[in-house]
Amino acid sequence: MDNIYSKLSSDAFFQNPYALYKELQTENPIIYVTELQAWIVTKYEDIIQGLNNPYLTADRWNSYFWQLEKKDQERLDPLKNFLAKWLLFSDWEYHKKLRSSLIKSSFLKSLTKHEERLYQKAENLLISKISTWNKIDILNEYAIPVSMEVLSCILGIDNKDFPKLVKWTEVFINFIWKGHADKECWYLALEAYFEFKLYVDNLISQKEKLEYGNNLMEDLLKMYKDKCITKDELIATLGNILIDGYEPSALSISQWIKLLNKNNFTFQDIENENKKWLHEIFRIEPTFLCAARRVEQDTSIWNVQLWINDRILFILGAGNYDETIFATPFLFDINRENITKHLTFWSWHHRCIWMWLAYSSVEIWIKNFMKIMQTKSIIINDPIYKKSIGLRAFNELTCVYYDK
Repeated sequence: MDNIYSKLSSDAFFQNPYALYKELQTENPIIYVTELQAWIVTKYEDIIQGLNNPYLTADRWNSYFWQLEKKDQERLDPLKNFLAKWLLFSDWEYHKKLRSSLIKSSFLKSLTKHEERLYQKAENLLISKISTWNKIDILNEYAIPVSMEVLSCILGIDNKDFPKLVKWTEVFINFIWKGHADKECWYLALEAYFEFKLYVDNLISQKEKLEYGNNLMEDLLKMYKDKCITKDELIATLGNILIDGYEPSALSISQWIKLLNKNNFTFQDIENENKKWLHEIFRIEPTFLCAARRVEQDTSIWNVQLWINDRILFILGAGNYDETIFATPFLFDINRENITKHLTFWSWHHRCIWMWLAYSSVEIWIKNFMKIMQTKSIIINDPIYKKSIGLRAFNELTCVYYDK
């Protein structure tokens, strides 16, 4: 296919990537893009096969880490080790070990424990916004603040710390999706890592009596004290949940509200549909469009020869729109028989542990928004999306509303 990278970097693509995904699925479902130094895979079954292939590792930093000079590799080694301990970037054996330790804790219950308080905070925030003006930036004035409230409860972190946590998170996200050995980007991420590590060290020093069940921070600290996890694993897990925490939840909330423009769902509809609508939100507007892998051993997949350190980009957003799996994929349909089979939280072998956290937090905020806005007519302006192949994200989402 000619000019594939120019299409992948065009304004039209960032506004609507799905037209190009369909074109790729039809003409070149597996294609190498020189500018990205990566293979792109777009069909659902190919993505499933690749994500579960033992020769493709989630530890993809080595695919371009070796391109750096030796002195840079040595200086950046702490960052590489930090990322290698994220669940997001770990392979099955390590993933299973750390995951089992986390599941034994009770952090997944912490959101339920604080649900009423969080719902009330979200309601107060929204009421204060709509009582003073007839428009609101859903992403920045509602979705991000309430998503931070979720993380504050779950992690046991004071809200006043969030500006610096957001700053570090944005540096990590930019680094993760850079896609090549950009020395400046690496060193910014290294600086953010050292600052974040110092922050966590200070939190640890302040904790004395620890119990399971209060929040994720205390659960992790107790697991560290009980020698179930290392200190490095504790720090990496906190870094991982910050990346997988506020922004995906905030964007999913905003995406759902955007979908109100095209659907006539009411508060009663989402109350009665047994969370099917949540699955369809994450299918039709996944926050993370890609999952990357690195070839760990020369192998052949999909009749394509892959060499060690080749990079693969599995386009999860394309898989969610594969017509051979999801009939009429552009239709928001909560009655799909395979509604839970979307790829937004990756494949069954590497299913994201934060998935239920995302579902629970998004459900709280969306129900809150729908309930309060029942008496309003809503007009949602089309957003301008960020220029990112990996993230389905925008800078703002303005909602104008009037009394019915």
